[in-house]
Amino acid sequence: MIEARDLTKNYGTIRALRGVSFGIETGEVVGLLGPNGAGKSTAMRIATGFLAPTSGSVTVAGIEVLDDPKSVQALIGYLPEGNPLYLDMRLRETLKFMASARGLSGDDRRKAIGAALDDAGLLGREHQIISSLSRGYRQRVGLAMALLHRPPILILDEPTSGLDPNQQTEMRKFIRSLAEDHTVVFSSHILPEVEAVCDRIIAIHQGQVVADGSVEDVRVEATGGGTIALAVRGDVEAARLAFGALPFGEVVSCASDPLEPALVRLQIRTGDADDLDAREAMSKLAYEAGLGLVHLAVERASLEQAFAALTPDQADDVGREVGAMTEPPAHSPAVEGAAPAEGSDPFEEKGGNDVA
Repeated sequence: MIEARDLTKNYGTIRALRGVSFGIETGEVVGLLGPNGAGKSTAMRIATGFLAPTSGSVTVAGIEVLDDPKSVQALIGYLPEGNPLYLDMRLRETLKFMASARGLSGDDRRKAIGAALDDAGLLGREHQIISSLSRGYRQRVGLAMALLHRPPILILDEPTSGLDPNQQTEMRKFIRSLAEDHTVVFSSHILPEVEAVCDRIIAIHQGQVVADGSVEDVRVEATGGGTIALAVRGDVEAARLAFGALPFGEVVSCASDPLEPALVRLQIRTGDADDLDAREAMSKLAYEAGLGLVHLAVERASLEQAFAALTPDQADDVGREVGAMTEPPAHSPAVEGAAPAEGSDPFEEKGGNDVA
């Protein structure tokens, strides 16, 4: 459905993307994961035709974005970071305006507005002024605008930015429900959000793809997999020798418990071994070695640990220089007109707008 090939994007001397390639299949929910400034928004803007890459290409449903951006944009519903809205307009007026901009009129426009209100959970709020809506409902307005033309693809840039924890949970459930009928790509640096919603993660760091796979695959690849913690009654060297004979895994630590010297505590990294098989093998080894098994528990590496392993030196994450380092330019060339550098929004409203 979406294929990016060797994308690079330079903002003056700052290189925001450095040879990014990935593919996204129909029906997937894919999270672009990375620190602020990693290049997530730049990749999304290129995929929507808003920015032109310095080199490389993106195809959507077989259509080259630069060759036919309007056809690509007809396939995509886009919620940009910051969710720019006309705060003084009523909700129905806003959707009517956006539907007209999409080329809808008459009965088709009326049906599209009704369906978008229903999908976004906004029925009954049609006549409210947008500035009177909570931040969570404003995000829903942005999603309703993205859904108006019934696109098969949704690209959502930081969709829960600025929401409180309850609103974030509600938005995650909503995004997951959209996946029943859409291919969904969204960016985030909020790890519980990615873990709760995504089928797959593409992690970007300093403009490069550093991991691509399921949440579990990325966790294992970045951290070396989970570990199993054991406590056995016996001698340290006997325990080290017994568990060192495992056909998989690695003994990370083996020492007497300082509070209970009769116990030996071990941590064994299991890599990609099946947890059930690993526990069974360790129980068997303890029995055969005459070590009384007191405790055995799987300790999965967290996504936070994987994220830390994948994105070291986050302070450098605004991009690497191309040539000599200078201050990044305020604006850079876009497909049409000028676009701001990575991390800001071209349509951000000024004054009185509290959207993130």
